[in-house]
Amino acid sequence: MTIKKLMSWLVAGAVSACSAHAAFAQEYPVKPIRMIIPYSPGGTTDILGRIAAEKLGKALGQTIVVENKPGANSMIGTAQVANAPADGYTLLLTAPSVVMNEFLYDKPTYNALKDLKPISLVATTPYFLFINKDVQAKSVQEFVSLAKKEPGKIAFGSSGKGGTPHVVGELFQVSTGTQLLHVPYKGTGPAVVDLAAGQIQAMFVGLPATGAFVEKGTLRLLATAEAERSPLMPDVPTIKELGFPGVETSNWFGLFGPMKMPADIATRIAVELGKIAKTEDVRKAFAELGAVPASSTPAEFDELYRSDRERWRKVIQTHREVFN
Repeated sequence: MTIKKLMSWLVAGAVSACSAHAAFAQEYPVKPIRMIIPYSPGGTTDILGRIAAEKLGKALGQTIVVENKPGANSMIGTAQVANAPADGYTLLLTAPSVVMNEFLYDKPTYNALKDLKPISLVATTPYFLFINKDVQAKSVQEFVSLAKKEPGKIAFGSSGKGGTPHVVGELFQVSTGTQLLHVPYKGTGPAVVDLAAGQIQAMFVGLPATGAFVEKGTLRLLATAEAERSPLMPDVPTIKELGFPGVETSNWFGLFGPMKMPADIATRIAVELGKIAKTEDVRKAFAELGAVPASSTPAEFDELYRSDRERWRKVIQTHREVFN
């Protein structure tokens, strides 16, 4: 075989492969898509994820089946996506714990940078400090004073050890000089239910999972952990402005796929999510849940993802003793 003919065959093969790949991406999706949410039903990630799944499914012309896979601080569900076929039919809707686990566990079940492909942001929501209505405090200052009088007796819940609510709770203790009892749950939903019932006394959580309980009067909102007051609740002070800096945290929710999923499919999903984020019904639905629709290109989300990973690495390694 001559070199000229060999080169001709190689070029033809490459063109054929590219054409086949482009056709595959154009046809996508041809079957239902799974969206794994690595938390229990009823929590912030679950509620926002189900809204996004319904809207994205309609935009793509296929059903998106939501599956809750909680456990191990979101690692069980995340690992399923990391090890799934990289064809765009298995997606992950998750929160910043996805980048924290690498620094919290000796043997995480996935590699945050090598196994997952960021697709797009979906929403952002601030963390707020809620307490049970029976706690004898109506401000952060009163809550801190009460906690100092009873070190280790006031319990705060979280969606799981090492999750963002846990990390924020630990930062709060460092900032305020208090000692609280951490009670981890398998998801935000069960933790909020126990908070409303008085089984635990406090929790850092987003508005989506707490709205019904606030309306019933079983929960009391004290402050936000944001660096600035949230436009969603402009009358609620920040913990920082009340004299306790160092707790500032913002939260995002994003969509991922297996690392090797085709870039053009990831881009198509991101584009559709960008359109969805601008629709009035989604903006209204998210606002009622205390969240703001967000979107990004895969590249933009990757940059945020890596930046957040570095930030939480520093926080967790600095306060390593509280996570052991």
